[in-house]
Amino acid sequence: MDIQTDHKAGFRREQTNSSEKAGGSHGPLRASAHIRVSARFDYQPDICKDYKETGYCGYGDSCKFLHGRGDYKPGWLIEKEWDEAEKVR
Repeated sequence: MDIQTDHKAGFRREQTNSSEKAGGSHGPLRASAHIRVSARFDYQPDICKDYKETGYCGYGDSCKFLHGRGDYKPGWLIEKEWDEAEKVR
């Protein structure tokens, strides 16, 4: 492995030879079948001020505040819906 100094950036980086790269795995790895993937939406308990006043929020789905009370679901309901969806699959 060669170590080279990048004088413009002021740091050291390691470069591998093409023969060293050939031994690794290629392509994306398949996700494990027995690990449950979950998404958690941890909203602030407040309603978004912009959405409440204008009906529009520049942050869209990534806004940390609620865009109306219809957006909020308690955790037990999310779990129940997920379990029902898994039974269908």
